Amino acid sequence: MRTEIQFIDQELTSWGGVSILKKMIDQSGFSSYLESLPLPEQDSNRGYPPVQLFLQFMSAVWCGAERYAHLDITCLDNSIQCLYGWDKMPEHKAFERYFRKFDIPHLPYGFWKSVPLVFQQHEV
Repeated sequence: MRTEIQFIDQELTSWGGVSILKKMIDQSGFSSYLESLPLPEQDSNRGYPPVQLFLQFMSAVWCGAERYAHLDITCLDNSIQCLYGWDKMPEHKAFERYFRKFDIPHLPYGFWKSVPLVFQQHEV
């Protein structure tokens, strides 16, 4: 993946490295791959799309989040919200509730086996 880095006179965020993650996600097709998986659906009409939860979680970890409570730091940054084109971003409790829906022993074997393949298919 080739990325040009240069100085600009536009608004900046301390989470600027997330734009590199976003480019990697876009070029690898990871978002569309997530959409093809049998992810648990939200029970509430106020629930966030599962793909957004995964991408926001990845972005927060990319920025150094180590606990669910740390997810709120990136949730408050409008630049990340604009970068991904999301209308709103959930706080850490939404992630806790969503990830509790996963029953790890009963996830299809193909789910775990195919996750690394999406990055092997594209030069990252």
